[in-house]
Amino acid sequence: MEHAKGKWEIANNTTTEQMQIISGDTCICFLNYTKTRQDDNWLQQEANARLIAAAPDLLATANEMMDWLEEYEHYISDSDRPNFEKWQKVIAKAQNK
Repeated sequence: MEHAKGKWEIANNTTTEQMQIISGDTCICFLNYTKTRQDDNWLQQEANARLIAAAPDLLATANEMMDWLEEYEHYISDSDRPNFEKWQKVIAKAQNK
């Protein structure tokens, strides 16, 4: 199954002390935080939320890079081969393959 399509955005709900990652009307996930909006817990959860919200763009960019790398795979040196394989594994993990 593929991830939810559309732009992923962060929505804060200060009443429930939750951040939501949303795509249109779809809630992707909730992140809870405690205390005030500027304590370490909130700042860390905000950083987590930004990373999660960027995930579809990061995956699309990684796939574009992999397409380019595969086209020029014969130019990849033996010393760079582990990095190429790492890209493949990370993309496969994100796509549950």
